[in-house]
Amino acid sequence: MTAPIGRAQEGAGSEWDAFVTRLTDSIETALRVGEGSVIISVQAKEPREAEAGSQFAVPGSPEEWLMSESNTCTTCGISFPELSPQMFSFNSPQGACPTCTGLGTRMEVDPQLLVPNGALTLHEGAVSYWGELRKKQDSWAYKSLVSIAEHYRFSLDTPWDELSERQREVIISGSGREKLRFTWQSESGSRGEFFRTWEGIASEVRRRFMQTGSDMAREYYTQFMSEQPCPDCKGARLRPESLAVRVGDSNMQQVCERNISEAFEWTLSLTTETGTENREPRTENQEPGIEDAEPRTRNQEPGTVGQEQATVSSPANGSRFSVLNPTQQEIAGDVLKEIRERLGFLRNVGLHYLTLDRPAPTLSGGEAQRIRLASQIGSGLVGVMYILDEPSIGLHQRDNRKLLNSLLRLRDLGNTLVVVEHDLETMQAADWIIDFGPRRVAKGGEGGGFRLAHYR
Repeated sequence: MTAPIGRAQEGAGSEWDAFVTRLTDSIETALRVGEGSVIISVQAKEPREAEAGSQFAVPGSPEEWLMSESNTCTTCGISFPELSPQMFSFNSPQGACPTCTGLGTRMEVDPQLLVPNGALTLHEGAVSYWGELRKKQDSWAYKSLVSIAEHYRFSLDTPWDELSERQREVIISGSGREKLRFTWQSESGSRGEFFRTWEGIASEVRRRFMQTGSDMAREYYTQFMSEQPCPDCKGARLRPESLAVRVGDSNMQQVCERNISEAFEWTLSLTTETGTENREPRTENQEPGIEDAEPRTRNQEPGTVGQEQATVSSPANGSRFSVLNPTQQEIAGDVLKEIRERLGFLRNVGLHYLTLDRPAPTLSGGEAQRIRLASQIGSGLVGVMYILDEPSIGLHQRDNRKLLNSLLRLRDLGNTLVVVEHDLETMQAADWIIDFGPRRVAKGGEGGGFRLAHYR
């Protein structure tokens, strides 16, 4: 009995392999002829009822699947490039927003700079770009403004703050598609009129700023402009294709808007684990990273392949995060582990309150030192001398122990740390204390030199 069954199974396996081979060759041929697109017709499983007068059942309508090799939506035609790490960096052309080139801001006309004093009238110079119009009644700008005032029924002697919202909007932003009547009169006495839209002061300043080649002129127009969020990326600094990629219902911008503790908790929530914010300081030999947070009770199983992602609640702020299914967790496991370790290093040096998108120029000296310290801990270098100048500046006393644990860990790796510090707890944790100054404590404050104390 065993041999025939074995031969039958072997024959079935060979037939299936041959079918898969033929199917693969057919799909490859169709993709080549269809330039990367293919339609797969799937026969309906259940036939329709037989028509009247027929003894045979009618096959069901086949279902058609439109497949494509490229990352293209066959409905709207939007095409996505192949995902790469560069797509998620605003320092790379592949990922930077094309409008602001990855800066997140643009120099735009600021209405508050155009009208610094709303108590003035237009005649008195409410619009600083025009100046005092009563002195420029022969200018084209004045005559245009008179036509605008006639159309929208306001007076040039009315204070700016008393104008309606629509009247102020027209002066600053223009009339849109609405055409206004403008008149002109030459010195010879001839007159005329024409109809056109009014572009507004903001558009005029922006246009002249972009068109001029003079540095002095650009400097002049700059005084009416300020850095404002990019109108396309809204300050995210990434192109729309990059922001469309989500992990656990969050894109890159939403993750970077979280502080380090929230981002650390988010990475744990992807695998139904989460940490707590208020913990006892870890011991000197405790590993930073994942072990620094208490695991969350697994009261909800993650989703399975082909199902929607499960969600868990954060105990810290009540927010809900999506949970990756088992296949996604296997794919992202190594990456999430590395991210958790790096965020754990930053938490352990007392930087849990910083957001990931915090601009570097806004960091204090102590914060910048602790960020570099966290990166050095993560690099695992040995035999290096680090010199730190008061790294506890700006650090709350309750977080000082975390910083000391990080310093001790760096020392235990085989490095030397020279710390300039006045904090008592830091000095008590030191192996050696060297007191420099013009007046040595050992001599009662008289004389110069230093005192050396060995505490370990």
